[in-house]
Amino acid sequence: MNLYGKEKVVRVRITAQELHQELRTDVSLRMINMITVLPQLPCENRYTADWIQVWRRELRKLDVSFQMVDPHNPYFPLAKVTKYFTDPYKALEYECAQIQALTVIKPDKILCLDVEFPGLMTPAIQLLRLTNPKLKACGYLHAGCWCDGDVWSRTKGRPWIDRMIFDTYDKVFVATYYHTKKIEDYFGRKFNNLVVVGFPFYQEDVVAYAKPIPFEEKKGILISGRLEQSNSRLIDTIKQKFTDVSVLQASSRKEYYKLLNKAKVILSLKTEETFGIGQLEAYVLHSIPLCPNQFAYPEVVGDERLLYSSEDDLVDKLTRLMELKFNPFYIDIKQYESTIKRCVEYMGELDES
Repeated sequence: MNLYGKEKVVRVRITAQELHQELRTDVSLRMINMITVLPQLPCENRYTADWIQVWRRELRKLDVSFQMVDPHNPYFPLAKVTKYFTDPYKALEYECAQIQALTVIKPDKILCLDVEFPGLMTPAIQLLRLTNPKLKACGYLHAGCWCDGDVWSRTKGRPWIDRMIFDTYDKVFVATYYHTKKIEDYFGRKFNNLVVVGFPFYQEDVVAYAKPIPFEEKKGILISGRLEQSNSRLIDTIKQKFTDVSVLQASSRKEYYKLLNKAKVILSLKTEETFGIGQLEAYVLHSIPLCPNQFAYPEVVGDERLLYSSEDDLVDKLTRLMELKFNPFYIDIKQYESTIKRCVEYMGELDES
């Protein structure tokens, strides 16, 4: 690959005219093999608040030539969380501005960090290919209508809409084999461009917010995850059988990690999960994650002692975990530090095809 380790920051403007004024003399925007990275609209109490900096840092380490559209946009401050995670109207506005930027940049290679939400980028890339048939596009897929409770679950049963992602991107990156199987089961077929790469996760990004407190000082059970995707009956059961139980609600990343850090057990009662970043964050903070023995959790957590298969099993394991005086568990988190490198390598293979 012809990658030079340089970065160009592209600040999205409201009008294409303003974009053209800013970019028209910038020869570096035409650098061969430069990857144009399209981040999600950052959400102040989700990982997307940090993802732009994480991707920038790791791409620089890999000496990759790239440009971000757009990491520091004054028109789009950090969004608030809604039941859709990010305000869908702000996300649409942000993505429309990114599409405007692409019409000026005319990239040769695109990496979209969320191909599903809000959803305008996929048809936009198809239109861009009308003027640039050689355009290479890859994207990261977090979820989809095949996942219960997803924002696009109402389109379920309309595969011609859902399949557009796989018809558009040269490579579609997902975090787990569970997610791959979920997609293949939904469509009843395999996709050659669907690739498992893991999820970009780094211990340093967690401890930057909170240093782990000693395990003996941790107390209680913290129920994490989206409540609309959690088993409400089990929430009531746990509150009845255990005394120190709380539900995770945080207005900022700092508060989020503070709550994770204080709890002894971080409990997931979710009814769907394609990765499980909260469980890895809990592990880094030396708290104990406990999750359903299904979805992506067995693949990510691995230890059956941290996986429950029934209500009785959940209560039994919670009781045992709460009695522990030290944390004996190990989860392999180092493997996810190569996720971004894997994405770049797959994109490099497109140059050879």
